[in-house]
Amino acid sequence: MSDQHTAGRTYDQMCPVAASLDVLGDRWTILILRDLLWWGPQRFGELLEANPGLSPTLLTTRIRQLAEDGLILRIKDSQAYGLTDTGRASEPIIEAMYRYGARLLVESDATQRRLTYLVRLATRDPNPKRVDPNISGRVTIRVGGAALGLRLAAGNLEIVEPTGQADLIVDLPDLIALATRQRSLDDLGHGAWSGDRDLIEAVLSLLEPPIPYTVQPPAPA
Repeated sequence: MSDQHTAGRTYDQMCPVAASLDVLGDRWTILILRDLLWWGPQRFGELLEANPGLSPTLLTTRIRQLAEDGLILRIKDSQAYGLTDTGRASEPIIEAMYRYGARLLVESDATQRRLTYLVRLATRDPNPKRVDPNISGRVTIRVGGAALGLRLAAGNLEIVEPTGQADLIVDLPDLIALATRQRSLDDLGHGAWSGDRDLIEAVLSLLEPPIPYTVQPPAPA
């Protein structure tokens, strides 16, 4: 890892937390590492596609800095980037952030982008969970006064135009709570969703988070 950091990249403190932020604290850095941890080696375009809002110029800068810091490398005879042992050592940090952030997604106002991210994980997972290919149908996710459509067919999940003839209808906060395993279908109750139980179980299987975790209940007051 480089011992030198450009001006503005270091907190100049003899503290392990500050030293970690010197390397990981730049915008988009953690998300680039997340993608390489969860999906394996990624090409430049794949990293861009997974991170709307990240520009090619900034991604180039982040890749260069991460390489200089010894966290990623260009895979030989490939256009993809992968993690070094130092980069893989960031996994406990990203896992902790995932656990913390999963609760925020349920507790805050839900948006289409959050569900889109879960769907992206399902469609890009290099080792997808298989579901019964005979289970298929259209899903309507209610997002406030709007709606988002999904379709499950042949074990694959994709985003489509919502339809009033959906086989499953569920509110987005409930789907996120189910997908992040903070609620179960039984304790949520059928009143929170309507339609085919096999279909919602298949969708939840595909949306299961890439990092297993158990959310700890809040401490007693």
